Amino acid sequence: LERDLLTAAGTYRLGDALELVSGVSNQNNRGGFLDNFTIRGFLGTPDGGAEYYVDGFLANRGLAPPRDPATTERIEVLKGPAGALFGDIDPGGRVNIVSKTPRFTPSATATFTYGSFDTRRVEIDATGPLSDTIAARIVIATEDSDGWRDFVALRRRVVAPSLTWAPRDGLRLTYVGEITRFDAPFDRGIPAIGGDANALPRSRFYGEPGDGTTRFRNQRHQLTGEARLDDRISLNGGVAWRTGSLRGFSSDQSRLVGGQTLWRQRRARDYTVDDLSARLELTGRFGAHRASVGVKGYTLDYHEGLLRRNPTAANPYAIDVFAPVYGGQALPLAPFTDNDETRRS
Repeated sequence: LERDLLTAAGTYRLGDALELVSGVSNQNNRGGFLDNFTIRGFLGTPDGGAEYYVDGFLANRGLAPPRDPATTERIEVLKGPAGALFGDIDPGGRVNIVSKTPRFTPSATATFTYGSFDTRRVEIDATGPLSDTIAARIVIATEDSDGWRDFVALRRRVVAPSLTWAPRDGLRLTYVGEITRFDAPFDRGIPAIGGDANALPRSRFYGEPGDGTTRFRNQRHQLTGEARLDDRISLNGGVAWRTGSLRGFSSDQSRLVGGQTLWRQRRARDYTVDDLSARLELTGRFGAHRASVGVKGYTLDYHEGLLRRNPTAANPYAIDVFAPVYGGQALPLAPFTDNDETRRS
């Protein structure tokens, strides 16, 4: 999916872009805070969402906010068994997002979009040389929207600076950073009444407005290099570091009683992630063939803190699905999950 197509289709979410690819389907987005999809029907990672890569680095290990395509040059989708060429991936295929990087030809664009539900979006993209060997780029995207569901307003901020050093032909070193702030109420959607998912207005919110917004903070920094050793052999690799947090309250659906009364479970989330990865690859081209050998590794520190209060008959923390009245009070939250996980490979 090239940049021109992403712009023409008006894609503001990774999920919007992937809907343009046959065999790729969006799945449960976990309250609006997760990019989740299947490729050829396959889904399954330790973190509950489909894997995707950014510039060859796994980018949503542990947790990651919904990606904004403003920082994307193109999206590569490899489907089926051919994905095995790249090692540990979902059997359905692989998604790799190629970031915008600096160019030595100056250019700048600014876009303002206004849409339904008082959606305001601004994108700024500027690049050019700082010297004969150094080029820079800055991408900024802001989005504010009242949302198509009651009380579910969205606020997103993305800043992505990058710098390239190319001292000679065949040698290039590039830094890419990305800082994301994503704020919105945690929204679990609407229940189906008697198996009918359209029985209730899609604009209706069944959480609690008083829970406020859930805040996702994420920083990603990567340094990559490529060296052409001769006409056929090249060496490329790099390191990427990502840190992020997800914090907020929500009132999630628990069960529907009598086809009208929705019991709810109140939750408080405190998730953090720190992910460091590296890769190195030697590639040779021999006529029409290409051979590669490489090594990669990562270390991940992931914390999952969750408080919750289950509904009971004495205190169901309920809401009427046909005539919702907000302001219900749940019992005090109790500890449920407090996990610290470390993964290394």
